[in-house]
Amino acid sequence: MSTLKTAILTVVILITSWNIPVTRALWDSLDAQVFYILNPLTAQFPTLIKFVNSSLFDWISDVVILVMMLLYFFRKEKKATTTKVAEFLYMVIIAAATIALINKRLIPDFFGAKRVSPSLELSPAIRLSALFPGAKDSSHSCFPGDHATTAFFFLLTYCHFTSIRRSIPVFLYAACMILPRLIVGAHWFTDVLMGSFCIAYLVFTIAFRTRLHAYCVPPIQKAIERIQALYAKFTRVIQKNH
Repeated sequence: MSTLKTAILTVVILITSWNIPVTRALWDSLDAQVFYILNPLTAQFPTLIKFVNSSLFDWISDVVILVMMLLYFFRKEKKATTTKVAEFLYMVIIAAATIALINKRLIPDFFGAKRVSPSLELSPAIRLSALFPGAKDSSHSCFPGDHATTAFFFLLTYCHFTSIRRSIPVFLYAACMILPRLIVGAHWFTDVLMGSFCIAYLVFTIAFRTRLHAYCVPPIQKAIERIQALYAKFTRVIQKNH
């Protein structure tokens, strides 16, 4: 079975099980269990939970992703680096387009997937906004999770570059990106699994395991090589003048 067929089958099985009444009850129960296990951490570590749910932490997360990718690139041969950088930029473009078009537009507008956060639906709930007014801990359209989608794209790309075993630190980091929203109840567990994972897995497979990859990555790689050549030429001119 091809990689794309495997991805489609996996997504179909998950989404089907989530929409059949008998198995949906199991998923709903798991959603509640995850919330009631994680949500008390909001009261136990309020300052930390506030920080990891802040926009500052989002920026830090993005920087860490970039640093982890750069560390990977610098470990490899110079010849392979340009290709990997092009693939990473390709992933960034695909991930941004997915969040903007699928997460933000297609699912809410065309599928009507307006879902209320567990912090608004389940009781009792420890609200971060009650401890820190203005803190975001809920949404009336929480499906799917944007942060989780980004985390899964990063994880899948890293696994694409190397082995699953060597990607274990990235697995852990992706979990650190996803957990804060689950802890405060901004997202359900199935927002992450049925929404973010299914979207990222399917889109990533189409982007990296079909001919689309061969059409899109080489032009990006050529652009990088041109920039490198211009930089080298500029450096030589500067050195010559000095």
